[in-house]
Amino acid sequence: MLTIHYQGTSEPQIMRNLTTELKAISEEMDWKCFVIDDEDFVGIIISVAEKCEPLTFVINRQGKLIHPAWFNHKNPPEAAFYVSTKTNFSTIDIHIAIVKLIKYIKIKYIPNISVTDEGDYYETGDKELLEQKWNFLLKKFDEFAGLLENNLAVEDKKLSAESLLNKIENIIKLNYGSDADIQSISD
Repeated sequence: MLTIHYQGTSEPQIMRNLTTELKAISEEMDWKCFVIDDEDFVGIIISVAEKCEPLTFVINRQGKLIHPAWFNHKNPPEAAFYVSTKTNFSTIDIHIAIVKLIKYIKIKYIPNISVTDEGDYYETGDKELLEQKWNFLLKKFDEFAGLLENNLAVEDKKLSAESLLNKIENIIKLNYGSDADIQSISD
C-alpha cells in the first residue's frame, strides 16, 4: 500500500490558523472537510479524493497529531500519534498534491512534522520513482486478485471468515512458496 505517514506536535492556536487555511483550500479545490474544535481536539479532516484516505491534521490536548481511529480512546497507545493517508487507490497526482501540501504545512505551521512516504516522493521529489512503485503495486494487486479469482469457488464465499483466510493463505503458499517467501511478495 502506498501510504504517507506523519507525526508531529502543535499548539491549539496554530492548528486553528492551519485549519482556517486548509478549509479555504478545501473549498477552492472542492474537497470535503470536517473541522473539529472542542475541548479535546483541534484540527481538520479533509477528503481529498475518492479512493484516498482522508488527510488528517488534528491535535489532542497534549498537542500531538492523532489518528481519527483513536479519538474516542482515553489513553491511546503511541501508535495513535502516527497519522497516515493511504493514496494508492486514487491517483499519482493526488499523492503528489498531498505531499506538496504537507511540505507547505511543515514550513508554515508544523516545523517538527516527521514524514515517511512509502512512494519516496516526499523524500526525493522523484515522480518517476513514485510511478515505478505505484505501477509495481498495481501489478501485484492485479496478480493477487487474479490468483484468488482463479482459486476460489462460489461455495468458498459461504465459508467462515477464518476458513476463508486459511484457504487464501494456502493459495498464497502454493503459488508463492513457504511462509518465509510470502514476505518477498511485498518487496
